[in-house]
Amino acid sequence: MSGVSPNPDLIDEMDKMFSMPEDSDSPRRTTTADIYGDLNQFRGGEHDMWHRARQIAEEGRPRPRFYLTVGDLDHPQCEFVQGAYDYLNSLGFDATLEVAPGFRHEWEFWDLALRKAFQGWFGFRGEAFYPET
Repeated sequence: MSGVSPNPDLIDEMDKMFSMPEDSDSPRRTTTADIYGDLNQFRGGEHDMWHRARQIAEEGRPRPRFYLTVGDLDHPQCEFVQGAYDYLNSLGFDATLEVAPGFRHEWEFWDLALRKAFQGWFGFRGEAFYPET
């Protein structure tokens, strides 16, 4: 929901595209290194989704299914998610992409996406799923 591991081929451009503006709770701008650690170790590492997907496809292992969703006003995330969707499909993964019109990187969107996931994947229809006390 609203994010994917960045394409390592774009990692050098990520700070320009992905830097978050300063806010009152942050002493400085957030960079890709703040999020992903040492960028030189990211490429080809365990958190490089692009590398891992290519490995799975090359090794002929069973491919997991992916559901990606993002708001159409969530830039640059929308472009990142679209790129990941295209890449996964090119490798033969069963990937679904839903772009929700009118949403940015925001809680309202994630709330709707989680509700859809609970209903679709778990059959949750509003009943409490807490253990009985």
